[in-house]
Amino acid sequence: MAIDAGTKTGHDQRSDPPGSGARLMLLADLTVALRPDSPASVFAIFDLGGFSDYADAYGRLAGRDLLARIKDGLLETFEQPATFYGPREAEFAAIIRHPAAYPDRMLAAAVSTLTDQLAQFNLTLAYGSALLPGEASEPIEALKIADERLFLNARARKRRERRRIQSVVATLEREELR
Repeated sequence: MAIDAGTKTGHDQRSDPPGSGARLMLLADLTVALRPDSPASVFAIFDLGGFSDYADAYGRLAGRDLLARIKDGLLETFEQPATFYGPREAEFAAIIRHPAAYPDRMLAAAVSTLTDQLAQFNLTLAYGSALLPGEASEPIEALKIADERLFLNARARKRRERRRIQSVVATLEREELR
């Protein structure tokens, strides 16, 4: 079921309640976005680390409310139309139209917005993306590219976090020896 999240801005949200066809809608929309005559787009998958713990601690309704606020923040970030898909627990996807010259800047703004929002709730972000129609020719290929980049981004984020923790521990140990 598609839910209009702002007709004036062209933003659209497709929710994924149990038994819905949101994944089929995503695949259909990716098929359209991959056509050579389609406007340039970014397909992105966002994964919220720690979301399950947040939802367990504060309740599923609070988790859904947080996801809605995150998406609202993203909608304000994008100057172009966007369609959101999900959530699927702590993960959601978006197809965002963009001016061909600035996809990296647009995605960086979205990631910055999400990171700032999530820090308030002790959540982390991993993401992966694919430029459409250029980087993929089939919907499954676009999903695979974005998912692989999501995995690499999440792994790099975990390594950075582990190094930061090791640095803090080493500093505390040095101070203890004094």
